[in-house]
Amino acid sequence: MRDRLRSRDDLRRPDRAARDAALVAFLAAVRADPFDTAAVEAIFADQRDKATVGIVAGQEALLERLTAMTPADRAAFSDRLERRLHRRGEIHR
Repeated sequence: MRDRLRSRDDLRRPDRAARDAALVAFLAAVRADPFDTAAVEAIFADQRDKATVGIVAGQEALLERLTAMTPADRAAFSDRLERRLHRRGEIHR
């Protein structure tokens, strides 16, 4: 599953130059006078869109994997996940 996701170009982290350019654009938009709300909203929308692509890809890959599992495999997966989340304090029972 991880290899499949890593092979997708649209999920690759932008290079340093692209990250720096995005940060410079954000800082410029925040400093602008008069403040341009639409410019910051556009930056946020771009970030949200990129995050959504990653979330959807991960969900699709997991769903494909779960669909291929037997009921016993899914139960074992669920048990392992629950134990891990409980150890991390993310589940309280």
